[in-house]
Amino acid sequence: MKTLYFLFSRLGPFTPMFWLLLFVGAFDGAAGFSVPIMLAEFSRNPQLSVTQGARLIPVIGICFVTVLVLQWCLRRWAEALSTWFGNELRANLFRETERLTIETLASHHSGYLASLINQVAGAVGGVTTAIIWLIGHALVTLSLFFIYTARESLPLACANMALLTLFVAISVLLSRRIIPLADRVNTTSAKLSERFFDLLGNISTVKRLGVITWAERHLRREAAHNNTAISAFQRFHANRWFLLHSIFFSSYLATMTFLLLKIDAKVIAPAVLILFVAGFSTVRGYVERLSELIKTLIETDACVGR
Repeated sequence: MKTLYFLFSRLGPFTPMFWLLLFVGAFDGAAGFSVPIMLAEFSRNPQLSVTQGARLIPVIGICFVTVLVLQWCLRRWAEALSTWFGNELRANLFRETERLTIETLASHHSGYLASLINQVAGAVGGVTTAIIWLIGHALVTLSLFFIYTARESLPLACANMALLTLFVAISVLLSRRIIPLADRVNTTSAKLSERFFDLLGNISTVKRLGVITWAERHLRREAAHNNTAISAFQRFHANRWFLLHSIFFSSYLATMTFLLLKIDAKVIAPAVLILFVAGFSTVRGYVERLSELIKTLIETDACVGR
């Protein structure tokens, strides 16, 4: 994707910080998902005493404290990184815009260029934070979930990973179809900003000439074009979301049915069900954020291309 290449090729001085925060996110995911794993392990052995259960409480407490500290770091630094990196991009793109020929600059309104640069800087900066929050957490959690589930049933673990892979593949395929709609949203948004900057920058002239009605009519016309483009984009996005989550919930229901039948037949330990329910709520959040991230990347690709 253009956006990912654009991002990693321009991280510059933020590269060490980005990779360190990605590691922090992975460690946070491991600490958080260790709790359901420990509870599942505890429930596997019915002979455990109350004392042994009590010993587990401080360990769980340490995991929660670790998560709190790591998530504080992510909110303190990872979320700030999106703004810092966005500001760096604005400065770099300003310099690159200045290098264009006079003829090229004359064919593009400054308001249009400013809007595109702001869209790129804001979106790419946001993607940076989304990757830190999502990728580190998701890779570690899914790996732990796969390993633990595979101990009980390797076919079940492989089936779950195959369904998740299918989900991502369909999400990418559908997202590619959204590029023209995203490009239209970006273009109409930039034109609306161009018109707004023009009229507001010359508001005293508009007032002296008494053409406020004319100016407002043109501004509302550009806003209507942008609203129409946004409506088409969001309609496709909503349909895409519904299809993807229908697939996800269908796979969840099928897996839950399989687990209940196997537990009833005493083929699989009930601990797997505990872990699966805990893992589902976690993985569901990752799936939703991954779906949004793919949509954002595809949408930003169109803007970066322009």
